[in-house]
Amino acid sequence: MRPGLSIFFPEPRDGTRPPVVGIDLVPAGLRHRAPGTARLVEEQARALFAMNVPWTWRPVVDGPHNPLFVEVQPLHPIIHPVKRVSLYSSLTLGRLWNRAGCDLGFSTAGLVPFVGPPAVANYFDANFYEKVDAWSRRRHWLRHLWLRLLYRHTLSRARTLFILSEHGRQRMTTLFPRYGRKFVVTPCGADATASETACVPHWSAKIDRPFFLFVGECSDNKNQRTLLQAWSQLQSAHADAPALILLGPCPAEYRAAVLDPLHRALPRPGEVLMLGFTREAELVWAYRNAIAYIQPSIAEGFGLPVIEAMTFGLPVGCSNTTSLPETVGDAALLFDPSKPDEMVGTALALWRDETLRIELIRRGYQRAKIFRWEHNARIVAREIHSALQRLNRLPPGPIPDYAACVHST
Repeated sequence: MRPGLSIFFPEPRDGTRPPVVGIDLVPAGLRHRAPGTARLVEEQARALFAMNVPWTWRPVVDGPHNPLFVEVQPLHPIIHPVKRVSLYSSLTLGRLWNRAGCDLGFSTAGLVPFVGPPAVANYFDANFYEKVDAWSRRRHWLRHLWLRLLYRHTLSRARTLFILSEHGRQRMTTLFPRYGRKFVVTPCGADATASETACVPHWSAKIDRPFFLFVGECSDNKNQRTLLQAWSQLQSAHADAPALILLGPCPAEYRAAVLDPLHRALPRPGEVLMLGFTREAELVWAYRNAIAYIQPSIAEGFGLPVIEAMTFGLPVGCSNTTSLPETVGDAALLFDPSKPDEMVGTALALWRDETLRIELIRRGYQRAKIFRWEHNARIVAREIHSALQRLNRLPPGPIPDYAACVHST
């Protein structure tokens, strides 16, 4: 397929056809760049496609590498290669939906196109308006301004915005009261991870002791720098301190300027591995073999890795900021992400207090049961149904209880 070539499989248009809802599945193929968003879009889409709905889905995928590519072939997808995601989401996606005759679009990664049919959208980036990632914003200020424009446009044009937490909804409503009514809370699910296949990674040979795990992109917001400072204290005080594994994409310039100096200064740097992007099967191995999970983020829209860790039976410690207390409930130890001493105290408790570990594991299993992708999809489906009614594409009347329409997947 030549770069830039889009392939369409149009359906007949007549007065009897059901409404057509475009759904952007390109973000599901971005595991190497935005793993959290990619997982959310992939699992959310699977749950939506398992429902009986009175509209036709028209997916957009970027090629055979997309994990949903084969599954959506019966839905006659639009196939469109993508190079620059923000340009595609804002300038190209709407035109694709228009050409496919879509009545409504679902922008799964949070950027509503400037043109095209009316749209609903996931909204993951309430953290964009927090005071985080100063290092990145100083060095990529033009990109930051471009994203600010796109997010404001999304707030204005979207019919409904699916946000992951009540904290995020309240935060955005405070910042933008004009658009507050658009936000609908749709928490993530965590029911599609613990059963996945694991493989032993080559780097496991470097680990000679129990280890803590962190999963997430390297940034000021994810706060690996304070976590490394805490681990320096832990190693200095305890010769048998656990190892630390950090998995997730890491921009080379950020690692070189911010994280590598802290890593080299550790008493035993070989016991802290910063491994970058990791294949899914290796990530599953890490979840299954860690002794605990730690999340030092300054701000989170939801904190999916902490719930995934709970599904694998890991005791969890995480920051006491933004949405994380709402997400974990009473199933995790909380600490101030600006204070390495508190992280050390949390790590010591998770490592050494067996009674506490057992209790947190029990609570974690119970907490994780709350979060199901079918619940997320149910809310999204009801809001899409409502939007289509307001557009006169579906008849007025009660909206179905889509929870009763879910097939087993």
